[in-house]
Amino acid sequence: MKIFNFFRSGGISYKSKGRLIRNHQVNFKYKGKLLVFDPFTMLEELNFKLKQVKGLDFQLDEISQKILNRHFQKEAVVPNSIAKTKLGREELMVKRTAMSATIPRKSLYEFIWKGECVLSFLRIYDYGKEFEKISEEIRINHGDLDLSSYAILLELGLNSNMLLDKFGQTHVWKINDLALFQDLMLAIEEINIDEKQKSSY
Repeated sequence: MKIFNFFRSGGISYKSKGRLIRNHQVNFKYKGKLLVFDPFTMLEELNFKLKQVKGLDFQLDEISQKILNRHFQKEAVVPNSIAKTKLGREELMVKRTAMSATIPRKSLYEFIWKGECVLSFLRIYDYGKEFEKISEEIRINHGDLDLSSYAILLELGLNSNMLLDKFGQTHVWKINDLALFQDLMLAIEEINIDEKQKSSY
């Protein structure tokens, strides 16, 4: 017999279950079916892409705002799942919301670190059509630009940016605070170091 913990949040009943990800405890609160995701790998892949992709050396405020208006106006729904884990003395929380009422469907992941939403990840289930549409908008105004890398890095401000790429579906990363993001990545590196040290004993 399986035993689950139940609790209510904002009138919504959630179940609770823990999972070991890289031998690190991650606790999931969820409604419906549990969808386990690995926040560490998601962030590491983003960090790798940011180092590989060359940012555009000009502002595209109009296109950036279109993307924000089209895709980051979240529905008034509660998250389907919330993952929490301790990184040192701080807590990383990731909220996943399935935006099923939109066409195409989307899923939104919000990463909260030190009490701030440091970044959001949006997966658009459109087989990459939105990425191609944005690429074409940029190409119309900047015909000499090479967009063959399947990734576009846009500046949103002095300390924030947006990464778009195509990996089967359209992926949009919106980083609200680059300094806080790097702080989060340092915390993830710490648990990787700890895990390597434990495995060497």
